[in-house]
Amino acid sequence: MRFYVRLAMPKDREQVRALARAAALEREPDQRFDDAVFSRLFTAITYGNPTGFVVGLGDRLVGFALCEIRQFTFNAGLIAALQIIYVAPGQRGTRASAMLVDEFLRWGRTIGCARYSLGADHPDTAERVARFFERFGARRIGIDMVIDG
Repeated sequence: MRFYVRLAMPKDREQVRALARAAALEREPDQRFDDAVFSRLFTAITYGNPTGFVVGLGDRLVGFALCEIRQFTFNAGLIAALQIIYVAPGQRGTRASAMLVDEFLRWGRTIGCARYSLGADHPDTAERVARFFERFGARRIGIDMVIDG
């Protein structure tokens, strides 16, 4: 069986919900997963803003990416931003993550993006994820910081 990547579709709602719940638990264990927030976001994804991609193996989805288009603050041009990339633990180290990043980059080129923004915001995996993104040509600039309210 081979992996495939495609746009997220309405029929994927429950499988993506399960993946999103797992991603939230892993990324933000102190925050409560909210089904209503997920539902609003998933509906928006199926209309293209933001855009979601899924990676599957057979009829089972094993990961997803959430992407959006942004504009430069003061300049003309578009930025493709990879907000979240998540692959189920049993499929990490396979082609699944790379296929999602490849699709994100292809999508951005199709739209005419001048820059791609990728982030590694989980403290336990940031270094590993940053090295993974560097394989696609990403370079490190600046630092992201958060203040919890």
